[in-house]
Amino acid sequence: MTDAINRHPSKGQVEVLQELASCEGADIWSYMDARICRELEKAGLVSVVPAKNAPANGALRQPYFGVQITDDGRAILARIDGGAAHE
Repeated sequence: MTDAINRHPSKGQVEVLQELASCEGADIWSYMDARICRELEKAGLVSVVPAKNAPANGALRQPYFGVQITDDGRAILARIDGGAAHE
């Protein structure tokens, strides 16, 4: 599966990578984004880190985790953006 992601990431995976490339990291609040990030983590394209903005009150909704894009993730985006520019 990781080879498939590295060769042809899905639209959702590309969207998550693009969002992460424009910031220093993000807290993941939605189940779908959490699933996509775990797929990207297995492929080595993102790193899962502790959430940065978790509420101190444990009774409030909590993020699943934090995530940051890796150098490999940035390289995949560069390859995708470069390929799209030539089409």
